Amino acid sequence: MTWVEVMDGLSDRGPVVAVDVMNPGARVGDLPTLLDLLGRAMTLGGRQRTADNLRRADLVITPELDGIGMFDFGQSARALSAGRAAGISALPDLERLLV
Repeated sequence: MTWVEVMDGLSDRGPVVAVDVMNPGARVGDLPTLLDLLGRAMTLGGRQRTADNLRRADLVITPELDGIGMFDFGQSARALSAGRAAGISALPDLERLLV
């Protein structure tokens, strides 16, 4: 069971906010590395479930993660910054859900 399913099942829940960090095109212009291919293979089976969960959320926040792969740990500061920026830009939408 996912968190979206748990929240959706609560009668007194507030809005469900999902953050979509599935990055289908991690490297632009480069051939994917073996780690990229393994990451894609690991997540392939869950894509439909992820899509279903995103549809059930009241708000989906999607950070701009272009060029950052699943195993690009050296890019964590850039990924955090992208997440923070996406969260800040989503604040008006979140405020509308809470009013």
